[in-house]
Amino acid sequence: GLGDERADVARRVLGDDDAHPDVAPRARVGVAASRDSVWVVGRYRKLSRVMPQTPWRVEGRRKGRSSVEEVLAEAARASFGSVAAVRFLASGREDCDVRMLGRGRPFALEIVDPKGANGGPSSNSFVADFAARVARVSRAPAVAAPVEVCDVRLADAATARRVDATADSKRKSYVCVVWCEAPVFQKMYGGVTSSSSSSESKGGDAASSSGSRSSVSRRTWGPIVIHQKTPVRVMHSRSLATRTRTVHSMHLTPLNAHFATLRLTTAAGTYIKEFVHGDFGRTHPSLGTLLGARCDILQLDVDEVVDDLDGA
Repeated sequence: GLGDERADVARRVLGDDDAHPDVAPRARVGVAASRDSVWVVGRYRKLSRVMPQTPWRVEGRRKGRSSVEEVLAEAARASFGSVAAVRFLASGREDCDVRMLGRGRPFALEIVDPKGANGGPSSNSFVADFAARVARVSRAPAVAAPVEVCDVRLADAATARRVDATADSKRKSYVCVVWCEAPVFQKMYGGVTSSSSSSESKGGDAASSSGSRSSVSRRTWGPIVIHQKTPVRVMHSRSLATRTRTVHSMHLTPLNAHFATLRLTTAAGTYIKEFVHGDFGRTHPSLGTLLGARCDILQLDVDEVVDDLDGA
């Protein structure tokens, strides 16, 4: 009767698949709302020698208490409130034991789906308090590795992505303290920069008068084209290749006969530590071959990353 017909219609609508296998299952419709990403660009300075740029694990064990990426992400979440994710981009990277000084390294943050009270893409409140939040997060006892930011501003996606896309085309300046086994800096430390020094004419120290080390009287070199095989220390994570790089300029300031400060500007992607000590001959020429003696590096800082985003 009519009741049976109504029951049959109800079963069809409600999806009684056993009774009516030819009827498609019920459709479920969901609605989700999200906001467009907010992009932020700026520069960071890393003042610690125990902090990596990004989370770093070796054989499953974490290295360092935190990272630059995590500090900036935590500060961004505190400024924006509820966000789906914070994605980090940077113009190159420095080693964990290398400080990033000067004007800092360009970075970009993508704030994904910011739902917090300050999450509007036109909001400038983020820029106003972000630097202070970064300082507080990085100096907290759980991190204790100072990070600073400057030149922070909102940007569009195209500008932000250029931070990473142009990383390999930049020039970078470094300052480091180097050691030489032989007292090859003695001539420069004594204030004599001419290769025809009085110590040589009198048959002075062999390290400074040896023909193979005649260049030690020089303070400035460049440009120098070098060839670097994949360094031993990164062979586990880099493809094996020989890379040609340019040291555009370098200047030595002796501290004593065995130690000096080296300032150099190079093409992006140059392995500075290997340039100093030669990496078992895998980098040529190296500072050691230029000076004619075994060299090593004690500490390294990035002093400047030349960037083209300032006017963007």
